[in-house]
Amino acid sequence: TTPPTNSGLNYAGWNRGTIPAFNATGIHHPRGDLMKISRANNALTVGSFASTTDQHWRANWSAQNNGNGQTVTPITEEGSSGSPLFDQNHRIVGQLHGGPSACGATNLWDFYGRFDLSWTGGGTNATRLSNWLDPKNLNVVSTNTTNITALYPTNPVIIGNNSICTGSANYNVQNVASNIPLIWSATPTGLVSIVQNNNNAVLTALNTGLVTLTAQLANSCIVTSKQIFINPAQPQISGNFTNNGNPMGSLNPSPAINTVCIGSVAAMAYIPQGSTVQWSKISPTNPGTGPWNQVGDNLNFTMWSYNDFVFQAIVSNDCSPSITQQYIFRPQSCSVDPPPGDCLKYVVSPNPSKGIIEIKESQRPAPPPCPSAKIAKDEFINTVTINNLFGGSVTSKKGINNKNVTIDLSSLPKGVYIVIINTNKGNKERHTINLD
Repeated sequence: TTPPTNSGLNYAGWNRGTIPAFNATGIHHPRGDLMKISRANNALTVGSFASTTDQHWRANWSAQNNGNGQTVTPITEEGSSGSPLFDQNHRIVGQLHGGPSACGATNLWDFYGRFDLSWTGGGTNATRLSNWLDPKNLNVVSTNTTNITALYPTNPVIIGNNSICTGSANYNVQNVASNIPLIWSATPTGLVSIVQNNNNAVLTALNTGLVTLTAQLANSCIVTSKQIFINPAQPQISGNFTNNGNPMGSLNPSPAINTVCIGSVAAMAYIPQGSTVQWSKISPTNPGTGPWNQVGDNLNFTMWSYNDFVFQAIVSNDCSPSITQQYIFRPQSCSVDPPPGDCLKYVVSPNPSKGIIEIKESQRPAPPPCPSAKIAKDEFINTVTINNLFGGSVTSKKGINNKNVTIDLSSLPKGVYIVIINTNKGNKERHTINLD
């Protein structure tokens, strides 16, 4: 299992290259004794040992100070076998097989199995290192000795421009130690070229399109990616809007009017073509005109007043001047069940509500093109059902038989609900209420 990231442990780096190390260090426990360090202050050489030819690194040990003012020549003994030999970059290049060095010996060198040959070994999982150290076949040649906290970063993120207009742009990975090698790639191919230098990559635009830049941590399975627009087109706006889930057609910029139903939720879907859109409400700015928010490129808002709403969209990218458009939304009293265009006889208030709502006959003149809507003298509210936006009933009140009704919804979570009114005459209205 993976040790805790606060364990203080380090994973040993390794080097499967074929160039001999300039110098080397062996760390081992001779005869099971306390850890000892042996140094070779000279280059390793290729050696033959135990009936093999050129399959070992020969380390010629150098005299060193033992810390007590004594100069000694380090050796290995039984129990040291299998211990690692590190190169000048603290990377394992071999494992101790044997050799003549020992206490009192005159031949002070040892032979280490070559890491580059152990990489492919005997060609099976049990006899080679590649399966265990490069399971994703990334073809890494070396890794660095690294603390576990750097090997398992909590949130690696690619930092750089969202677009490349022309020429080149630099990218790097945040929250990853600088000594962790990265493998950069971009898909689809042919849109950019990549020149990489560990944590940094230089991308050069070759074509036009959307590319996904990926950084793979060479010493783990962690991958982070970022989408980048290459030579994005001039910012444009196109889209449509829905009212209470019903398609309402194309979105018309000011001074055209986009008519929506009172008390309903509307959303505009935009395709900025490699750009980003920033929505803002222009008017009215005073409270009580409906909550709104932006999710991605979509604007969502609730109509519960009879004021016109004016929203502004600023669309921009990194390569062209931004464009600004305003949109006017005018609420009208209309029904969505039956189809839009029928006039509502009732009003649900207050909207939004803290929990208590009142349903009563609307005294507001029906706006054109709705005809006059009046409740018949012998018509009463019979049933009121409260649904969530997914169509599921959350509460209801039956057998009302009154022209007005008050309902307590304070037990419901905050959000948007559909109020369905049924009368004894078979008439049906649907209203949207916002509980806040």
